Amino acid sequence: MLAAGLNCASCHLFHEQLIGSAEVLSAGSLSCESCHGEGYGRLLGLWEESAVQKLTDLRRELSRVTQTVRGSSSANRSAALEDIQGATYSMRLVEVGKAVHNMSFSDQLIGSSYEKLNSALATIGADFRLSGWDTDTVVPSECANCHAGVESVTSTFQSRSFAHSTHVVDQDLTCQTCHSNARTHGQLVITSQDCASCHHDPNRNVAVGNCANCHETTSALYAGTYMDRDYPDFMFDEDVTCEDCHWVDDSVQRPQMTICTDCHDDEYATMADEWKVDIQTLAAEIRLLLDQVPTSFRNTEEFRTARTVLSDLGVNAVRGIHNSELTMDLLSDIRSSLQAAVPDVDD
Repeated sequence: MLAAGLNCASCHLFHEQLIGSAEVLSAGSLSCESCHGEGYGRLLGLWEESAVQKLTDLRRELSRVTQTVRGSSSANRSAALEDIQGATYSMRLVEVGKAVHNMSFSDQLIGSSYEKLNSALATIGADFRLSGWDTDTVVPSECANCHAGVESVTSTFQSRSFAHSTHVVDQDLTCQTCHSNARTHGQLVITSQDCASCHHDPNRNVAVGNCANCHETTSALYAGTYMDRDYPDFMFDEDVTCEDCHWVDDSVQRPQMTICTDCHDDEYATMADEWKVDIQTLAAEIRLLLDQVPTSFRNTEEFRTARTVLSDLGVNAVRGIHNSELTMDLLSDIRSSLQAAVPDVDD
C-alpha cells in the first residue's frame, strides 16, 4: 500500500476517536471497500484474526523457551538469552505496530522470532526444537500478499467442511488448485470429481480402509453407532466393507443400485431403491411436521435432533440406505416425537 502511494489518512478516514488525549481518525473494513469494492473488507478481519492467533502461539512458545533457558546451567546461557531478547523485539514490533499495516513483513518477523527461539535452544543444547512457522510455504503463491491467514480458515464445499490448513499447509496445495482469476477474482473452479481424484487415489492409500476419515456419518450409520444407537447393518456384521460395493474398475464410485445382485439373487435388484423411497417418504413427513410444531418446541432437543438427522442423511436420503433399518427406526421415533408436539395430527 505504501508502494502504491497511500498514506495513513488513506485508510484512517472514519470519525474521530479518542486514544489517550489524542483525537485520531479510525480505520475499518469500509476503508478497504472504499477503494477495492464490496467484500474486500472481509480481508481486514481475516488479517486481524490471523495475527492474533499467530501472536498467541508465539507468546506461548516464547514463555516456554524463556523458562527453559533461564533454568539451564549451560555456559552459553547468556548468548541464548540474547536470542530470546531478539525474538521478543520482533514480536513486540508486530504487536505494537499492528500486523494489518504490513501482513507480509509481520509474518517474516514472526518467522524470525521462531528462528531466534530455536537458536536459543540450540545454544544451550536443549533436547527439543519448536516446529516454527514457515512464512514462505504457508500460502505458496502471490495470493498471500492479500489473503494472509487464509490457511486457518475453514469453509464449506459440497456441503462438507473444508479446512484450508489441511490442504494448503499439510498437503502444500496452491491456491490455483481450487481457485482461478480468469473470469472473476478467486472464482472457485474445483469440482467434486477433482477432490475425488486425490482423496480416492489408491496410490496414496486413501481409498482403501480409510473411508471413515471423511465419511464419518455414513460410516457411523453402517456400523450402527449413529446417534448413540447400537444397531449395525446386517452387512456390517458380515464384514462387508465399503470397498466391496464402492470399489469399481479400480476407482471409488457410487454404484448402481443393482450392484446388490453381484452377491444376492435377482430379487435384490430393486431393494436398495425401495429402501430409498421409504426413507424419503418418512423424511418428507418429518419436514412437514417441523414446519408445524409450535415455536416453543423449536428450542427442544427433539427438534434439533430432527434437523440434524435430516441434514446428515443428505440429498435424497441416500446415506440412509447404508443401514435402512436403523434409519427407519430413528426416523419413526423422530416422527412420533414431532406428532406429539403438533396439535391435531393423527398417527
